[in-house]
Amino acid sequence: MSRDLMPFGNDPFFSHFFGKGWLSDPFSKFLDSPQVDVEETDKEMIVKVDLPGVNPKDIQIELMDSYLTISGKSESEDEIKDKNYYHKERRYGSFQRQVPLPCAVLEDNITAKAKDGVLVITLPKKEASIGGPKKIPVES
Repeated sequence: MSRDLMPFGNDPFFSHFFGKGWLSDPFSKFLDSPQVDVEETDKEMIVKVDLPGVNPKDIQIELMDSYLTISGKSESEDEIKDKNYYHKERRYGSFQRQVPLPCAVLEDNITAKAKDGVLVITLPKKEASIGGPKKIPVES
């Protein structure tokens, strides 16, 4: 793709929300930045990550400072050194994706399940405080 077609490709604001390389070459490595869907319901945040061919044992999930970080690796079990490829799009290596969460979640109740190449992370939301805004006194 030409740079003219990607006016926001290097913009830090868009990179923060859409991840590294969100407007990059369509033939770029899949594992650099897996596809992510984030859904919000009344009671929870649901994050779905496409990770076909990745063993669930090779996935790490961390929550820190309202950011959910999903990382891991995919490795080839069969290494064939004498094979010459005309075209190869299947990739192996490491990946990492960081997702900003728009609300506070109950950290102890987060669940993650991997099935059919899709990782589903369910993050129950903390209930908002009742009673309106809290006024903070200013000391002098």
